[in-house]
Amino acid sequence: MLVAAGTYSPSTNSEVFPIEMASGIHLIGSGEEETIVDAQQTSRVITMEECDNNIISDLTITGGLADSYGGGMNLHTSDPIITNVTISNNTAEYYGGGMRLSNSNPILTNVTIANNTANNGGGGMYLNYSDPIMTNSIIWDNSPQSIYTSSGTPLITYSDIEGGWEGEGNIDDNPQFTDPDNGDYTLQAGSPCIDTGTMILGAEYCGEAPDIGAYEYCEEECG
Repeated sequence: MLVAAGTYSPSTNSEVFPIEMASGIHLIGSGEEETIVDAQQTSRVITMEECDNNIISDLTITGGLADSYGGGMNLHTSDPIITNVTISNNTAEYYGGGMRLSNSNPILTNVTIANNTANNGGGGMYLNYSDPIMTNSIIWDNSPQSIYTSSGTPLITYSDIEGGWEGEGNIDDNPQFTDPDNGDYTLQAGSPCIDTGTMILGAEYCGEAPDIGAYEYCEEECG
């Protein structure tokens, strides 16, 4: 499913949340700054229960409010491919402000998880029997912590994780978002995330190497 540019929310197009994903359904936006899926604190943004063969890319997931787990996304026995996605400003009453993973092993590439909150743990991400693979991604400014692992072994490389995370190419440095208070998670020129990612087959990038995070910093056209 190709999702056109625009904000999809209760107030703009009467969007009803949470979005219940099904196997084989893809959500492909027009860009993280162009396609905004905003629950406006009415519910969780996306729920995935026993889903197979899903791709979510090129959009922003925001405004989620869950009275239990997973303010932005709640994954149970689901392994989506998530690429070039920003998950920001979501809240969960219990665990997993940005994402809650249960028996799920998604592949996350160039994802930014920022400014999410969970009252009990895992402001950015909560893991329960889950082994996600994360590359070229940012988890920053989530409360109370970036990742809470109840059980599972995430493989995280070439990513900027607040509080640090063991793995090849990982850093723990302020990513220098342009204007996070107003939802702008692009990178400033001096960001330590520029040109410090790893090559991903088929991915376009500017500079000497891909950037870390959902947004590629470019002063000229990418190649």
